[in-house]
Amino acid sequence: MKTNRRNVLKAFIAGIAGITGIAVTNDINAKALHSTGESEAKTAYPEEPVKFTKLGNLVFASGFICLPHEGPRTLENHTKVAMGKLEAALKEAGSGLDKLHRVTAWIDDPANYFPLNAPYAAAFPGGRRRGNRSCMAVSPGNIPGNSMVAFDAIAYV
Repeated sequence: MKTNRRNVLKAFIAGIAGITGIAVTNDINAKALHSTGESEAKTAYPEEPVKFTKLGNLVFASGFICLPHEGPRTLENHTKVAMGKLEAALKEAGSGLDKLHRVTAWIDDPANYFPLNAPYAAAFPGGRRRGNRSCMAVSPGNIPGNSMVAFDAIAYV
């Protein structure tokens, strides 16, 4: 009787969660691959930040910034370092900058919107940008590590 009630309750909660769009099934969660440096499947989200998550043939990568000890505080350097980290994570996931669908750039100053284009394009093979890019400006100091730019991306394998 307890098991039957438990199964009915689980089905009810799963139905409600599915209707509201917050359910993540065990199948999807089991297929997701998270990386903190190792490539192993996990059934739950890790507590530490991840470089990327693979779901099917898509790679979701985020949180690529330039830290204070990684060179001069210039938009060119920060973009080069952050894009280098993004490229390394995509390669680890079996993808690359040439397989990008979408990139979001976070900049700490709206005045950096147009100056970002040249160092951003230079990070790509042949200097030719791939995929769509959106750019969001935030207040200075609000990107972790006091970075001038941060990137996240969606690519395919």
